Amino acid sequence: MVSLLYSIGRYKKAKAQKERKKERKKECKKGSVKASRPNEIWHADVTEFVTSDNVKFYVHSVLDNFSRKIIAYTVSRDKTDKTRLISLKEAIIIQFGKVLSPTSGSYRRWRF
Repeated sequence: MVSLLYSIGRYKKAKAQKERKKERKKECKKGSVKASRPNEIWHADVTEFVTSDNVKFYVHSVLDNFSRKIIAYTVSRDKTDKTRLISLKEAIIIQFGKVLSPTSGSYRRWRF
């Protein structure tokens, strides 16, 4: 009887340790960040598509970390910083209604 209770206790302890380990793994993913509110962290991504006739297209997208929503995207035939900036400016206009500049004073409202 004592050995049965001991086995059950060890089983429950091992199960609880496994659950705690799983929770820690979820929390501490290497390189991952979690936003606590919308528009706190954005991610920019470039995806390359090749058509059947071997033509390359690039989709430049901007995503919100909190909602995982695609804020803006641009499709182009070249992968340049100019196209990336266009998609970023579109995202800013969609989310805030205008492009923020250091001279307008509105950039001070952003929290970094």
